[in-house]
Amino acid sequence: MRNPENFILLASIGLLFLALLGTQPPEKASIHKISPTHLGEKIRVSGTVENYSSFENTVFLTFSGENSSIPVVIFSSSQTFPEGEELLIEGRLTMYEGKMEIIADEIKRTS
Repeated sequence: MRNPENFILLASIGLLFLALLGTQPPEKASIHKISPTHLGEKIRVSGTVENYSSFENTVFLTFSGENSSIPVVIFSSSQTFPEGEELLIEGRLTMYEGKMEIIADEIKRTS
């Protein structure tokens, strides 16, 4: 007969391991290497603000690096980002009107 305490211990360790895996930040990607195969995935990119606009607490950036650019959307934000500012952005890659964009979850200023 199996010991129920061992089963509970092993299940708890497994759940802890899965939780830790889920909190690891995604590997940093180059903007020019982002492709539709990454749709729905969390991605992390660094680059420069090329263009900034906002409307009703939503920020829209054109984010560039390595001769490529991608739109970034930041919901529920009143932050401003001057052109030329360097950022590290973490978010989910989505498709909007046939174009890829990043829905940002976390933004860190690096400049």
